[in-house]
Amino acid sequence: MKSEIHLFLIWENAYPMLDEIAEDISKEFKIMKQIEVVWSKEKFSNNLTQFYGTKLRPNSFKEKHCGNGPFTVLIVKDVSPKYEDRKTSKGIKNVNIRMFDLKLKYRAWTGGGHKIHASNSIKETEHDLMLLFGKYIREVENNNWGQLQNKEKVIRNIEGATGWRNLTHLFVVLNMTVEYVILRNYEDFEKDDYKDGDIDILTNNPEELLFISRAEKIYFNKRRVAYWIRINSQKVYFDIRRIGDNYYDSNWQETFLMNRSLSKEGYFILSNEDYFYSLLYHGLIHKHRMSEVYESRLLKLSRILKIDLPKFNSNKEIWIKILITYMKKNRYLITVPKDYSVFFNKLKVFDYKKDILTQTFRIFRTILVKLKNKIK
Repeated sequence: MKSEIHLFLIWENAYPMLDEIAEDISKEFKIMKQIEVVWSKEKFSNNLTQFYGTKLRPNSFKEKHCGNGPFTVLIVKDVSPKYEDRKTSKGIKNVNIRMFDLKLKYRAWTGGGHKIHASNSIKETEHDLMLLFGKYIREVENNNWGQLQNKEKVIRNIEGATGWRNLTHLFVVLNMTVEYVILRNYEDFEKDDYKDGDIDILTNNPEELLFISRAEKIYFNKRRVAYWIRINSQKVYFDIRRIGDNYYDSNWQETFLMNRSLSKEGYFILSNEDYFYSLLYHGLIHKHRMSEVYESRLLKLSRILKIDLPKFNSNKEIWIKILITYMKKNRYLITVPKDYSVFFNKLKVFDYKKDILTQTFRIFRTILVKLKNKIK
């Protein structure tokens, strides 16, 4: 098996065993870099939250258990990785057992608990290197660390801890840490039009994406998915959607992620086919009317996909038929979005999946809005 880059992280409260652990690691792996990292005390809990993808408040048990002082990262090369299934905190996972078993060994050496962190897979290494240092694996392999010397102390917080320089900076980090795809309107990014609208993004791990991006929820209601993220000192708005939220059929959402591709601009977008039919669906199901912008994009995509699509104005029935045919062919269902702020078109030509709870919420909200308008 091809050699792999991994890392061990020794938290402050494991420092009494640091030298012994480093020596033992050197017997199994080539240590490529040893770096001591210092996070600011004020941001330590937020850094932990971003790193582990779970909400950790200041002075949490995790922070007290691990310590909030300097910690050491040892980046290693494993020339003979070996993968097997192991029981982890996230269930049974296929992991590099040479890393995993040593992690358990060192945790025992340091009195139990989680004072030692280690990457279980290449994917986790990518995640950790990007968040800890803003680096790709290839930069480690090429020893591209700038002026950073071995065993040097680095004072820095998690990548993005103080906000994002630009949209590219955010997506560089998301690309290495969480699975996502932009659903539409990425054509506007070059013109910076995202500053005036919102960015629709789908992920299979919304909690981790929210923590890593430091997204702030706009509405209290849990069914609403509107957030803002600080980019270049300003608020940029996102709708962060998840598999199973009925924005689209969950099987279709999984297909979106499976078929996604990395654009030349550096973010993940839908395949042309998924983009065409999802935008057609969005225009017909989620909107009161088809916008000229969507019509233009759909006509352009139809030419790429060789789909005979006439202009919309007097041919709405043909557009509906094209969508229904595609949905039936792939056994996708039209679903009522759980986010009740999303319009749902109940045209009789559409056979949609019933969701009593969601539909009840929508009826109740409509009544409240009408009552509120009467009071005004």
